[in-house]
Amino acid sequence: MTRVVRTRDGMLDIGGKPVPLVAGEVQFWRLNPDDWNPVLDTVVAAGVPIVSTYLSWRRHEPEPGRFGWGAASPSLGAARFVRACGERGLFVLLKPGPWICAEEPGGGYPDWLLARADDLALDAADRPVRGYNPPFVHPVPSVHAPGYFAAARAWLTAVWAELGSLVYPDGPIVAVQLDNEPGYAFQDALYAADYHPAAIAAFRAWLAARYPDAAAWRGAWGAAAAGDVAHAQPPRPAGAQRNDHAIRDWVAFTQESIVGHLARLWRVHEELGFGHLLPTVNLINHPVHDVPVPHVEMRRALPGAAVGGDQYYEPPISWADVHRLALTAATARAAGEPAVWAPELMSGIWRSPGEVASWPDPTLEEQAAWWGAALALGYQGFDLYMLADRENWALAPMGPQGTATSLLAQVRDLTSALSAEPDLVRSRLRTGVALLWDDEDAFAAYTVTGPARQPDVPWCSPRTALAYRETVRIATELISQGFTYDLWCPRRQAAPPNGLPVVASATSRWFDDHAPRGIVLVAPDVPVTPSLVGRRPPALVVPGTAGAGIATAGADAGGIATIHDGRRSLWLHVARWSSGPADLVFADSWPAGDWLPWLGSGEPLRRLACDRWRLPAKSPHLVFRWTPRITNNPADGEGL
Repeated sequence: MTRVVRTRDGMLDIGGKPVPLVAGEVQFWRLNPDDWNPVLDTVVAAGVPIVSTYLSWRRHEPEPGRFGWGAASPSLGAARFVRACGERGLFVLLKPGPWICAEEPGGGYPDWLLARADDLALDAADRPVRGYNPPFVHPVPSVHAPGYFAAARAWLTAVWAELGSLVYPDGPIVAVQLDNEPGYAFQDALYAADYHPAAIAAFRAWLAARYPDAAAWRGAWGAAAAGDVAHAQPPRPAGAQRNDHAIRDWVAFTQESIVGHLARLWRVHEELGFGHLLPTVNLINHPVHDVPVPHVEMRRALPGAAVGGDQYYEPPISWADVHRLALTAATARAAGEPAVWAPELMSGIWRSPGEVASWPDPTLEEQAAWWGAALALGYQGFDLYMLADRENWALAPMGPQGTATSLLAQVRDLTSALSAEPDLVRSRLRTGVALLWDDEDAFAAYTVTGPARQPDVPWCSPRTALAYRETVRIATELISQGFTYDLWCPRRQAAPPNGLPVVASATSRWFDDHAPRGIVLVAPDVPVTPSLVGRRPPALVVPGTAGAGIATAGADAGGIATIHDGRRSLWLHVARWSSGPADLVFADSWPAGDWLPWLGSGEPLRRLACDRWRLPAKSPHLVFRWTPRITNNPADGEGL
């Protein structure tokens, strides 16, 4: 079926109509149905065009084959809720799982499914995998277990039997999310999953296809190749001596299993007649970035899907948090994503019974700064998670009855600014350097770094992970110094993007076989500064005091400034999460023209001296538009 909903040029294209890829999460099944209309009216008033919502499999199918859609429990009336969205002109991103997480018991898997021991994924010690985190730890089905996938297919079939008449163009549903944060409920580290007998059988079949010549397999696996491929065993942390080739094959198989699971789910949606919708994928921030589920591989397996990474922080915002925003956006650009977006962008904070939280609540200014930082670092769209408070969540922009909080005004201002000017949404981040990202460095770190939800580093080797961790340190310091960057993945890209100068860790494995010509090498523990990079960042937030030094200003200021190239204008984003006066320093003189306020305080920038400008009174997110002056002198305002 021809796809009529897609991402293009930074936006959502719905039947040829561009719509900002801006959504807000409203989990109707956790709200009083009497409050649905007031909540949706507030969504409309906030200018959010898309409502995203999960379906909790465990609530809709409490017993095998017995589905409930609101007759006995009105809060499960999914069709009624979707119709209410459509009546208000809102589009819907439907997220039926099968796994949804969502601070839901079992992550949304039915209790009866998780009670079927034969369908559960196993770890390297042949124990059932237990995913997510307290207080919602639960077993996880194996994606290779036939019983699991048969149940998942029946669930999706029931979903579309109930909601199929409400898809675009006859209804508001325009997109469907495939599973949720794929990777065995966060347990996708090397030895965490999946050793289910069906997974091992699939691994052996995978090896047979990869090594049609058994001698080649034995040559690669060496002592680990006991017997023939039909009896091959995946690597485990104890027992046989480590074999890097066997580990590499196991990781590749794990990747294909996770990516392949989503592809199989999408085929179910297509077979049921809904292939014209937009499939979406939300990736998590792994302990090792982009491993074992690379963004680019997800796009290859699901051409046309909108793939993005979920983005959260633990208050207060740190440069490590901002670094993850920047790295995930750069990864999406390197993968060729038509619209860089965050399928979940933190809005409010999770608050679950039994959870131990050592961080404070986020402030209003901090939340707005987080959204501003995302846009400043190249995100063109996002799904605010959550838009309305519900059980296990607090401090969202609206209450569960649709009452507006002070944060909702920030949402309204932001959506108004994005909707009023497509050039702002479609503009592209101006980057100053390319960061060398070697897949081999990340792979090596992955093989010695434990799962996110078990002990932090149960099998860590710092030396093996050094190159990766140095690259992460360099990326973090680049951002803190005002250097926006693109990734250069030399094993996949012939040359750095846009001819940018390259910055790299001197420890990278890439240099084992390649000479570092023309590359700025950063030795371990050497700070990244403009003098080391050999240039100044395009724009930098500095403390608003006399004599502030450029070299350390970014780290001291608690803010970032970036420039975006539009088709008709330049756009300047400033996101700030620290208090105190602040100025801007530009690397180069600008042609004649003015930076005019577009979002924020309404005050223009004021030149202090040379390329130093005074920012208006503190605002968490400011956007300025550069407009050339029109004169009779062609030397003035030569363009962008």
